[in-house]
Amino acid sequence: MDPLLPGDPRRIGDYRLEGRLGAGGMGQVYLGLSPGGRRVAVKVIRPDHAGTPHFRERFAREIEAARRVHGFYTAEVVDADPAGEPPWMATAYIPGRSLDRAVRDDGAMSAERVRALGAALAEGLAAIHRSGIVHRDLKPANIVLAETGEPRIIDFGIARARDAGTFTAHGAVLGSWAYMSPEHVGEGEITEASDIFSLGSVLVFAATGRSPFDAPAVPLITRRILAADPDLDAVPGPLREVIAECLAAHPGDRPTAQRLLTRLTGLEAATRPDPPEAPGGWAPPPQPRTVTGPDRPTRPSPARRLTRAVLQSRTGRWSIAVVLVATLAAAVIPTVWERPLHTIDLDDGAGPMQFGPDGRLHIIDGRQIVIWNPRTKKRSTVKLPAGIWANRLAVSRDDKAIAAAITAGIYLWRRQKPGEAFRPTVLQRPIERSPTLPTLRERTPVHTVVFTPDGKTMASDWGKDIRLWDVATGHVRTTLKSHKSTVMSLSYSGDGKILASADAEGAVLLWDPATGRSTALVRRAPEARVALSPDGRTLAISDRDTVAWWDVATRRSRYTLSRRGYPADMAFSPDSRVVAFARGTDLPKQNGSLEVWDTRKNANLRKTTSDVRQDWSVAISADGRYLAAGIGGKVKIWKMPKPDDDHR
Repeated sequence: MDPLLPGDPRRIGDYRLEGRLGAGGMGQVYLGLSPGGRRVAVKVIRPDHAGTPHFRERFAREIEAARRVHGFYTAEVVDADPAGEPPWMATAYIPGRSLDRAVRDDGAMSAERVRALGAALAEGLAAIHRSGIVHRDLKPANIVLAETGEPRIIDFGIARARDAGTFTAHGAVLGSWAYMSPEHVGEGEITEASDIFSLGSVLVFAATGRSPFDAPAVPLITRRILAADPDLDAVPGPLREVIAECLAAHPGDRPTAQRLLTRLTGLEAATRPDPPEAPGGWAPPPQPRTVTGPDRPTRPSPARRLTRAVLQSRTGRWSIAVVLVATLAAAVIPTVWERPLHTIDLDDGAGPMQFGPDGRLHIIDGRQIVIWNPRTKKRSTVKLPAGIWANRLAVSRDDKAIAAAITAGIYLWRRQKPGEAFRPTVLQRPIERSPTLPTLRERTPVHTVVFTPDGKTMASDWGKDIRLWDVATGHVRTTLKSHKSTVMSLSYSGDGKILASADAEGAVLLWDPATGRSTALVRRAPEARVALSPDGRTLAISDRDTVAWWDVATRRSRYTLSRRGYPADMAFSPDSRVVAFARGTDLPKQNGSLEVWDTRKNANLRKTTSDVRQDWSVAISADGRYLAAGIGGKVKIWKMPKPDDDHR
């Protein structure tokens, strides 16, 4: 629990608030105390949503849905006022960790723990479905592992009655992508079978530490879901068949919650070859805590144990120096940042973003682009059509164009001069046969798009090719061919004379756009990303194992950091000296991180981590004064850290 902030309310209804429990797209959750001393979780709608009839109706529906559900594995609603200012709801407080946090902290669960967890959740879903409710957002973050050893399903924020109409705004899809069913992603009819699909994905996460459809970008996740391509290789054998039934592409092929409960109960003997584990059968064992004080010494830290081992070795003189230097270097890295200047709450999660030349920040937020004005603290939105997701966006320096790489091509908004209204244009990929389902024909997504500094040319991937587009006409000027697999990342130098590209197999090329000639720089791990410094002298490359910066002139690596997880989103400062990168992760017991480095001195200026594992992105303002980082469902903005010898 975090302490209350200065702007937080101290009382909601009859409940005195004691601290912050968490936040979501709709609002903030506080720990409250009733007049009789009972602890409750109080969910309060954000002010910007409270004034919107759509969100008030959605919140009232959540309260109604939660009140209709009764069972051991849900949280009871004790009080609510959907018409209040602000609207709020109080539920029974359940001490414990979310499943998402527990698996990240303790690692994947054993087969027996997953089986027992699945049986408990199936029983909870059966109670929910008997009440005529479809949850629609079952995911690890919405499952609390209570201290009593029981899982509880929480957050009915997008649940609806079985017979209610679909309640989305402008085609927006609600829920969490990696745990959605194919019909949810495709905006089909959502029934109880959709919850079963989500439960199957949750159980894979519990067994492996990752979603069965895990991928570094939302469009890739949704494509795997629609192609019925789950990764079940690491799921223990006895559970694999049952989970595969839950993940059947057709809703009618999935078991009901009651049938699933019967199947999982029948697997008890097959998944428990050893004596019973912790109380509750599946809950992760509590982590041992180090107790300090005069009666019990603290266990030596890994660094101290390493130093002791070196001191005891015969050839330790040089090693001692290395250990001391490494320890001192680690000690001076600034890991605590000042409070952000601004925090922007998003509905679906922070996708890639970019500052415009006027200082406004453009952010991909699910199926919309949020444009935030730092001067007025107000936002506007650009909606994408139903079924369309944006992978990447770019804002031209002349403020005359915005482009979004989408699931079917490119959306391009243009205007003659700043201040005028934008006119949209769609540059669509042709319909092709799906490589995964021969009977399905689809448009291959575009993954990346960038503008030249003068704003007249736009570069994008087009399968294995790179297309250079005339922004004014929307026509292709040139097609660059050399990559052997799909191009995933592009970056221009500040003068537009160098274009860097990386493909799905990790090949990194440098191009002269004027001649169309390319030079192979290096081959990294698959899914590499690139970022060129504005002066064109430094190229930052990130893959699933490293972040490195290269000297463009010599084609040599200058510095390499070991950083495992998703390929990082990267941005250079306008003076080309500082690079910032943000990366999520799919690895158990590892957090996402944001780092800022001085590439001249190879020195870390700032680093922060968070238990948010997905939706990390970064941008630096055109004047170099501000750094924006997308972390899960929020964007935070700080003053840009500068090297120690930079006194501007």
